Amino acid sequence: MYYIYIILCEDDKLYTGITTDYKRRFTEHKYKKVGAKFTKSFKPIKIIALYIAENRAYASKLESAIKKLTHENKLLIAKSKLYFNKILKDKIETKKYKKISIK
Repeated sequence: MYYIYIILCEDDKLYTGITTDYKRRFTEHKYKKVGAKFTKSFKPIKIIALYIAENRAYASKLESAIKKLTHENKLLIAKSKLYFNKILKDKIETKKYKKISIK
């Protein structure tokens, strides 16, 4: 399984990525040198959205679609499955993804 995540960073910036272990990857973004260049400039605060896909291909499609969204739309899909389906329905098959509660 692959996870697609949106991280809220300093200065209200958003970062989107994919991984097989979202807890490990968030720790890498936050504390280690193997985080993305973006999260070295804008320190990660928390994961605000987390989705699961059955394979890397689906995960990559969702990641790409999210990265093309406006900041406002990224925040909307993070808040609600309704917005997720409405905003992304023309870009991907939204039924292939499940939103995960973040603990």
